[in-house]
Amino acid sequence: MPLPRKVLVFGSINIDDFFDVPYIVNSGETLTSTNYRQRAGGKGALTSLLPPERIDLCANQSVALAKAGASVYHAGKIGSDGVWIRDYMRGQGVHIENIQVLKDQPTGRAIVQVSAETHDNAIILFPGANHLLTVQDVAKINPIFRQGDVVILQNEISAGGEIMKALKEQGFHVVFNPTPITPNIIREFPFELVDYLIVNKHEAIQLISQATSNIHRDDGDDEVLKMDTYATAKESLLTTLGKLYPNIIGIIITLGGEGVIARFQKHNNSGDEEREKKGDNAKKQQQQFKIEIPAVETDVIDTTAAGDTFIGYFVASIIREESANRDSFVLTKECYIRALQAATVAAGIAVSRPGAMDSIPPLAKVKAGMKVFEELPMDYYDEDTGPQRSSTV
Repeated sequence: MPLPRKVLVFGSINIDDFFDVPYIVNSGETLTSTNYRQRAGGKGALTSLLPPERIDLCANQSVALAKAGASVYHAGKIGSDGVWIRDYMRGQGVHIENIQVLKDQPTGRAIVQVSAETHDNAIILFPGANHLLTVQDVAKINPIFRQGDVVILQNEISAGGEIMKALKEQGFHVVFNPTPITPNIIREFPFELVDYLIVNKHEAIQLISQATSNIHRDDGDDEVLKMDTYATAKESLLTTLGKLYPNIIGIIITLGGEGVIARFQKHNNSGDEEREKKGDNAKKQQQQFKIEIPAVETDVIDTTAAGDTFIGYFVASIIREESANRDSFVLTKECYIRALQAATVAAGIAVSRPGAMDSIPPLAKVKAGMKVFEELPMDYYDEDTGPQRSSTV
């Protein structure tokens, strides 16, 4: 049965060149690779299929979404050398009619070092056709979407902020994965329009650093500027992002081997807003809750698609869990817990396999992997009453 909302991934498509190396090469050093392989990538493309560091977010995310059961459409640009990736995405269940082929431009590239020592990776990106997108391309999207559908955006394409604004004006709900963090990202993207923000720990620190360096408080309240907001403590990062971007429904921080931590809130209805004007802050506090999910124990082979797999499965899961009310994109705590569990399991499977798109698991395998959470009661996730957490399950 199709999910109630369509998902548009507006993002990058890359050709990924993988080099297996003993360790990540140092400056000025020449290192011999022990293996080479070429695969389809791009953060957007991987997300559409479903997903340490992320690579070519877009295409990967599209594939992840499709594998997770979502009705996903990818919008982007490639060169003639990337037509095989478009065809691969179509074979994985991604709608590709919004992918433009530019005959005189190259497809984006990612040069990926995969370390045998740490199983981590280092990536060099060449944007190629990904940086030829403009806000005018929004008008070229097939008119099959309606208000309440979902768009996933990253920071690997040109005009991303303008595209986000245009799609929000058309009634899309916005999921933003702001990778890579560029020096002026908080000025280039309208974060106030984001519904769900998904970052890793390092990206959270970078966003906070940028945002707090640009805040000038006139009301004497400098709480958000305290030095401890720069600390690496996950709770501090989550709290600070929540203060910086109070209108975001969900802020999710992935922590690698430590799992994931998230904060969700329900937007105030008119009655709640009236009560707030009268000074009733208790209601507002009750509308926010934090969830922490432990990582799934696994043998790490390649972390390339971990983040994109997580994003794809999380978005597909919250769409599957939600009610039919298209004007709201807010779920219950139990629904968010299940969505985060599915995304965590999917990412755990992905890192146990080599490659990007090829490592993203099918939905049936993720459902089977969810059994690892069956013995954990719902009060395990309570902020105050839950038992001491383990970093893995």
